[in-house]
Formats: sequence, structure tokens, C-alpha cells
Amino acid sequence: MPATLYTFGASVWGAAAELAVHELGVPDVEFKQTNLLQGENFEPAFIAKNPNATLPTLEADGKTFTNTTDVVHYLATIAPTPLPEPTAEQKELIRIIHEDQYDPNFALLQVRNPEELAAAAAGIPKAFVAGRQATLNRLIDTGNPAHLDFWKAKAEANGGLLATYEGTVAPDGLFAASNAHNDRLREVVYTILPARLQAENAEADFHVVAWLTRIAATSGATGKADVTSALEKRFGAALPANVKTFLDKWTPKESWSKVYSAAIH
Repeated sequence: MPATLYTFGASVWGAAAELAVHELGVPDVEFKQTNLLQGENFEPAFIAKNPNATLPTLEADGKTFTNTTDVVHYLATIAPTPLPEPTAEQKELIRIIHEDQYDPNFALLQVRNPEELAAAAAGIPKAFVAGRQATLNRLIDTGNPAHLDFWKAKAEANGGLLATYEGTVAPDGLFAASNAHNDRLREVVYTILPARLQAENAEADFHVVAWLTRIAATSGATGKADVTSALEKRFGAALPANVKTFLDKWTPKESWSKVYSAAIH
């Protein structure tokens, strides 16, 4: 029976799982889109599969894997040529790249100044937040006690961001949080990855390349040709040699082109 991978074309961590499927040639995996822009991950039917309401989610072998680390690891173990078990160092890199303080999703939504706020309010960030909020408000109105507290908590956080985009809440707090977050992203690129990236193909690669591609996309990159230059422009410095080598290895791959065929995200 085919495995079902719940993903979305603009999901950073969904991309990590998709990269693993394509790069490792994992057979019999059906991709099923869960539209994050419309908040489909908050619907009761999806929460029944994954109480965290996150992507990727994988149903396989009678089990459900509900976080990126477990999804990618399972795919790596069932590939025609399975990857070796990650070393302790690789597991630590995977853990670090998923820490909230380095969240690549906030990189999509962050605004560091009035110019970025205007662009976000007129573009995808506001549309994304508004679509989620509309779905959450509709679901809250159903009064479903099983998920009501979860939906309300998500709506409160999401609504605060939407209010800032709409100009009904002062943006100073978001500016400060965004600038601090950008400093932490720089820490990953210029300190953490240079110390922890390894030359051989490893399970951690899927997480790292998805993370770097998202940061490049939010830095203005539109394709493989400008991933490196977009990152360097954002952070104002040449990439560390091994980070550039890593991207130069990954962006020409057929698997990378398949996952980011419509647009990098």
C-alpha cells in the first residue's frame, strides 16, 4: 500500500520530505496537498492525523509520522539504498535547525522596517496570515470542544501578526522581533553550519537544504542561479566556504529542481 505524504508546495519542511523522496528514489509515495494558505491543516480531519497541525505528515506502514525529523528518517530507512543511521553530530544539527529561535517560517513573515512591512502587507505574508485567520475564525465559530482551545491559541497569535500587517497595531514590536530573528539566522549560516556541515551525504542534508532555500527565497532568490548571491546580499558577507560548497552540490540536483520547480520557497 502506498505511503501518503501530506505536504504543500510552499511548505519549507514539506520540501525537506519531498527532497528525501526524490533524492533517495523512495517508491510508492503519494503526495497529498494540504493548503496552508487556506489553513487546511487546522481542519478537524487533519488534526485527527496530526494533532500539531503541521507539515509534513506521513502515513506509512500503519503508522503516522507527525514531525519533519521522523518523516525524513523513516523515508531514509525505507529507500532502495537506505542512508546510514545519523551520527550523534548529525542528529544534533537536525535538532538545532528545527529550534524555534531559527524558525524559517518566521523568515517568511518577518518585517524589519517600514519598507518590508509595506511589501509584506501587499504580498504573500499578509495573504497567508489572512487565509489562516479566516479558517481559524470559522472553525472557532463551530464551537467544537475537541479543538476549540487549540484554535483560539493559534488565532490569537496569528491575529496579532495580521493586525500589524493591517496597520491596526503598532509595528515596533514586530520590527524588533524580526531584526533579532535575522541576527539568529545569520548565526546559523555563519557559525553553526560551518562548524557542523559534513562533506558526505547525510540525513541532515535534507533539513539543511530546505532551511537554506527558504532563507534564500525570503532574501529575494528566484532560482538556483541566485541562491548564494541572495544570501550574501541579505547578510552582507560572502558565504563560508563549506556552506557555499553545500549549496553548489545541492542546487543542481534533479531532486532540488523537482521540489522547487514552480518557485523556490
